[in-house]
Amino acid sequence: MHWDILISISIKFLKVIFRWWKISLRSESRESRPGATYASHEDFLQNSSLQIQIAIVFGANILEHVFNLCQGM
Repeated sequence: MHWDILISISIKFLKVIFRWWKISLRSESRESRPGATYASHEDFLQNSSLQIQIAIVFGANILEHVFNLCQGM
């Protein structure tokens, strides 16, 4: 089965939101729901798993930018 995955990250005033959608043309896969992880800025700075996911998908520069935003820089 072939999946396309759409991923987004949003940095809001109080939280970081990491969202993903699995997209497939097969009819049996249409029940797949989007997923999301929500973390406060402080929790994000402590959550190495979420940081790794963001670095893998968006790269080190975006991860550094998100860090700076969460630290109020």
